[in-house]
Amino acid sequence: MKHFTPVSLTILTLCLASAHAGAQTAATATFRPHVQKIYSYENGTWSEESTYTYQYDQAGRVACLDIDEGDCIQRTESTYDANGKLLTEVNSVSVDGGVTFKPDSKRVQTYDKVLPQLTLTKDRYTWSEDDSEWIATYDAFRRDITRDADGNVTGLTLSVPYMGEFDATQRITNTFNPATKQATTFRFEEKDENGEWSTSQYLRNLVWEQTNGQLVDQFDNWREYGNLLKSGTISEVDETTGETVDFGKIEITYSHSAYDQTEFREEINYTDELSRSVTGLYYHDLYGSYTSYYYDLEDVNGDGVLSNNEKTYEESAIVSIDEHGNVTKEEGYMLNDEGTTEQSYGTKYAYTYDPAHSDAAKEVVISEYDYDAGEYNPTMKIVTESFTDKTTSISSVLGSDNSGEPTAVYNLQGMKLNRMGNGINIFRRGGKTVKVLK
Repeated sequence: MKHFTPVSLTILTLCLASAHAGAQTAATATFRPHVQKIYSYENGTWSEESTYTYQYDQAGRVACLDIDEGDCIQRTESTYDANGKLLTEVNSVSVDGGVTFKPDSKRVQTYDKVLPQLTLTKDRYTWSEDDSEWIATYDAFRRDITRDADGNVTGLTLSVPYMGEFDATQRITNTFNPATKQATTFRFEEKDENGEWSTSQYLRNLVWEQTNGQLVDQFDNWREYGNLLKSGTISEVDETTGETVDFGKIEITYSHSAYDQTEFREEINYTDELSRSVTGLYYHDLYGSYTSYYYDLEDVNGDGVLSNNEKTYEESAIVSIDEHGNVTKEEGYMLNDEGTTEQSYGTKYAYTYDPAHSDAAKEVVISEYDYDAGEYNPTMKIVTESFTDKTTSISSVLGSDNSGEPTAVYNLQGMKLNRMGNGINIFRRGGKTVKVLK
C-alpha cells in the first residue's frame, strides 16, 4: 500500500510555523528601500550586479520596481485588491536607459472571498509585438469551489489549460458532520496522463483542535488556512474492489512554548507495516526562532518494537531570527548513510542597521554553506542607498496582524510563496514583516 506522503520540511518551516504573539508593533514611520545596490562576491571582490529602484502606492505597497542590470532595465508594475493581494503584474523592458519601455509579460489573478489569500484564477500573457496584443500562455489555472449552507468547502476542482480549454487535474471532496458542522472525511484526487482519477490523500474520522471548514488544499497545508487537525485515519481505496482500506493513524498534539507560541508534534503510525513518521516544530525565543524536524522509523531489527535508533530518514531545519524580526540564519541537517547527523545546507544573513532610519536594514551580507569545505562563504550583498518614509505599516501589504496566522513568505509583489525564492523575499510573522534576499 502507498504511504501518506509528508510535506517537504523546507515548505513546512515556512508555511506551518504559527506567528508569535510577542511580535513588536511596527514603528509609526516605516522606512523602506528606495534605491538598493545588489553585489555578488567572487575571489575576494564584491561586484555590482544590479540596482533596484522602488515606488510605492498610498497604502505602502510596491507599485513599481525597476531592476537596472546595465544593458537593460526590467520594470514590474503592480496593482492590488483591498486585502493587499496582487491583482495585476505587468512586466516591461527598456534597452535605452529607461527612456522607453516595451511590454513583455503580464499576470492577472483573482481571489476567494471567504479565504482572501487563496488564488482562484491565474492567467499569464506574453506580448506579441507583431500583433500588438497579449497572448495567453499555458501558465494559468482555475479553482472552482463548492460550499454548503454553512459555508464549509464540500468540493474543489483545479483545472489547467489543455487543447484550448481548462481541464480538471485535481479535485477535493469533503464530507461534514451535520451536527458539529466539522469535516469528517477528506479526499484528494489527481488525474493521470491517461485521464484516470486516482486518490492521493484520503483521511477519515477527522477530529479537530480547530477548524473553519475551509479544506482547500492537501493535508500538508491545512494549518496555512486555519485548520488544526487533532487526529484522523489514513485510508486508500482499492482500485479493483472499490473498498476502503485503512493503513495509518495521524495524531497531533499542540502546546504553547514559554514564549506564547504554538508548537506541535505530528505522529503517523502505519498499520500495514510497523513504521512511524514524526513531524514537529518548537520555538527558541520570543523573536520566533524555531526548529522543525521530520523523521521515519522502521522495525529494522524485526523485534516488533520501534526505537529511536531505527531511524531510516531524518531531517531538521533551524531558523534564527533577531530582535528586528529578520532571519539571520537558516540551517538544515540530515541523517547520512553512516547514521550520523550532518549539516546539508545553510544561509546566513549579516545585517547592518541604520539608527537614523528607525533601525531599517542598511546592508545585509548573505553567505551560503559550502558542504565540501564545511564553512560559510559570502555570495551576495544588498546595500540600501536611500529610503522612502512610509507612515503606513507594511502589514497593510500582506493583511492585518493576526497572532494566530502562520508564518508566510512573499515576493516583492506581495505574492505568497511556498518557500523562499531567489531574489528578495518578504517574511511575515503576525504584525512583523522583514525583507531578506536569497
